[in-house]
Amino acid sequence: MLNKILSTVLLAFSFAYSQSSFFIQPSAYFTYGNYSDKTVSNQLTSFLGLSFGQSNYLVAGYDNINIKNDLWKYEQENFAFGFHYWINDWKMKIKTDFLSIKGKYTDDYITKPLLDNGFLVSPEIVFGVYPFYYGFGYSYFSQKVTIN
Repeated sequence: MLNKILSTVLLAFSFAYSQSSFFIQPSAYFTYGNYSDKTVSNQLTSFLGLSFGQSNYLVAGYDNINIKNDLWKYEQENFAFGFHYWINDWKMKIKTDFLSIKGKYTDDYITKPLLDNGFLVSPEIVFGVYPFYYGFGYSYFSQKVTIN
């Protein structure tokens, strides 16, 4: 019964937005690595993009990374958010992106884990018409490593 309800809601949602300029674009991926020094890594990432108009969108993302071997281990979580908006009358795009990083490193030699916390903020303004664009941007990254 739940499958029928979910299918009906998704079908109605598809019809409602099929002729609009609003799009939902989810994506996800998983990677796995097994290295010769017995290090193992895995990464799970998901993003959700919301587009409105021809070139305006919001994006949010989550990234989880785990790397470990017999001697050490590193875990990291990233959260991303972006907003891009095109102002047609001025032929200008305003872009702002944000990234938050939270990591934790442990090994057999230290008694307390190292915490890796950082964030990135990157605003930009772009002018022009295809194929010629110009603009300026600024990126600020702050990182703090502490012993827990």
